[in-house]
Amino acid sequence: MRRSYIVGALILCAAIAPSIHAADKDACALLSAADVSAALEGSTVTPAKNAGSRMCTWSVSGKSGGSPCVSSLTLTIMGQMGSLSPVERFERAKTPIGNLKKTPVSGVGDEAYLIDTGIYATLNVRKGKSVLQVTEGGRCKAPDQRLAALEALGRKAVARL
Repeated sequence: MRRSYIVGALILCAAIAPSIHAADKDACALLSAADVSAALEGSTVTPAKNAGSRMCTWSVSGKSGGSPCVSSLTLTIMGQMGSLSPVERFERAKTPIGNLKKTPVSGVGDEAYLIDTGIYATLNVRKGKSVLQVTEGGRCKAPDQRLAALEALGRKAVARL
């Protein structure tokens, strides 16, 4: 009888381990200032943690068309919100809303999509039961360059989960 409890506990731990692992990660540890600077082509200040260790923001200053430009990059490890798991939140956020364009992105995690409002661009990435959100705010990059930068940062962050 005792053996079945132990086996049951081990199966339960194995089933929830991937989601616990990502939730316990520090978002600031998934990308370095050098990663962010290289992708956004600017100088980066030390990241600031928001909302505990699940969210990290870097400020980036550079140039756009020869003029000084400042943008921010925020990496968020999605967690449980009410009854919604990170994967359920990822799926719900894919739902079309008005004219907001959501573009599938291949080669990043198991599944990814980009939401670009013109001022902010967000890459949502799912890898197993873990979900990351990489958001760049500002108009320092052309849309195609912005997507390439977010893809590169999304791949690095997922690899370090």
